Amino acid sequence: SALAPRPELLVLDEPTSDLDPRNTAILERAIERARERDHGVLLATHDMHQAERISDRVAFLLEGELIEVGPPERIFDDPRDERTARFVNGDLLYDENELLA
Repeated sequence: SALAPRPELLVLDEPTSDLDPRNTAILERAIERARERDHGVLLATHDMHQAERISDRVAFLLEGELIEVGPPERIFDDPRDERTARFVNGDLLYDENELLA
C-alpha cells in the first residue's frame, strides 16, 4: 500500500477495533493532530464513546440509510430520530426473528 504525504481526507474504518486502550489513545491523538492540520477525517466506528469523544460531527447510518447527522452532543443527548435514540441507548434495532430467518 502507499501513503499520501499530505492527504486532504483520511478515511478510517474501525481503526482501533482490536487495539488496547493505550494504543487506542495514541491513534486518537494522531487523528486529532491530523484534524488540527486541516486534514479531513472520516471515521467509521461502532464505538459510540469514541465517536462522541473525538468527533465534531456524527452521522448515524442504519441499513445503508443516513438517519441523521449532527454534533455529537445533540446526536447522543437529544437525537431527533427515534431509531438514533434507541441505538445510542443500546436497544436492539432489528427484529430477532428476522436475524434467525
